[in-house]
Amino acid sequence: MPPDLVKSFPVLIRMNREEVKGRISRRESLSHPDLIQHLFPKTDEELPSEDWLLSQANVLVLAGFDPLTNLSSSLFYYLCRYPETQNRLKEEIRSAFTSRADITPAAIQNMKYLNAVLYEDLRIHTNAAFGIPRVSPGAVVDGNYVPKGVGLLPNRPMMDAV
Repeated sequence: MPPDLVKSFPVLIRMNREEVKGRISRRESLSHPDLIQHLFPKTDEELPSEDWLLSQANVLVLAGFDPLTNLSSSLFYYLCRYPETQNRLKEEIRSAFTSRADITPAAIQNMKYLNAVLYEDLRIHTNAAFGIPRVSPGAVVDGNYVPKGVGLLPNRPMMDAV
C-alpha cells in the first residue's frame, strides 16, 4: 500500500466521523432513507453509540474499495500472464500520450484496446464472494449465438483474444 494512502487514513476516519455526527443530527429530516438510516432505531433511547455508527460507516466506505481492488488485481494478473496483451496495451498508451498530464478520463475514452482489455477483465473476473459459472446455457449475446456448454477454459481465459 502506498505510504501516502496510509497517511491519509486518519484524515479519512476523521472526515467520516464528522459525516456520522452530521448524519445523526439529520436523521429525522431526510427526504429518503439511505443505508445508514436502517442503523437508527425508532426512538432516541435506543440510539447506538457514535463509535458504533462510525465503525458501520467505515465498513460501508471500505466495502466500496473492494470491487475496484479485486478488478485491478485481476487486470494486472492477466496482463502479466499474457505479455503480448500487455505489450499491445503499452504501445497504445505510450503512443497516445507524451506526458502524464495528457492522461485524462476524456482522453482514454476513445482508446479502443484499453477499453477492450478493461471490458474483458470485467467479463472474465467475477467480482463476487463466490464463483459464478461462466458457461453458456445456449443464448444470443450481443447479437452472437453462444452454443450451450461454451465457457472459459480454466487455464486459458480469453484475454489474449481481445
